Amino acid sequence: MATLYETLGVDEHATEEQLKRAYRKAAIRFHPDRNVSNEKIAHEKFQELKEAYAILSDPAQREVYDRIFAEEMQRFEARRQQEEAEREAREAKEREAREALYRERVSVAMQFASKGHNRDVVFGVC
Repeated sequence: MATLYETLGVDEHATEEQLKRAYRKAAIRFHPDRNVSNEKIAHEKFQELKEAYAILSDPAQREVYDRIFAEEMQRFEARRQQEEAEREAREAKEREAREALYRERVSVAMQFASKGHNRDVVFGVC
């Protein structure tokens, strides 16, 4: 999902003039009258642009958006790190289980080899 800044094609520190210029340029590009063959897509994009500009052009709404966006990004990053840690722990546990199984099979194979069985039997045990 794109941020409102990405929707308008500006960076987070854009001035009011940069926002206005980006909005006008994008609005002309995606205006439904200029995109007759893709009116539905153009209309949806045009509405997104209008909503993004309405929020970002109002200093109070922009401040609220920036604060909430920052909080959500922190929450998202914390959740991503937690999921990554859980995945790594799960993989380590699975790897340990595979290694334990391998050690067990090698031990059994060595017992058969020490009793004088041929290599086909030893490999069959593994």
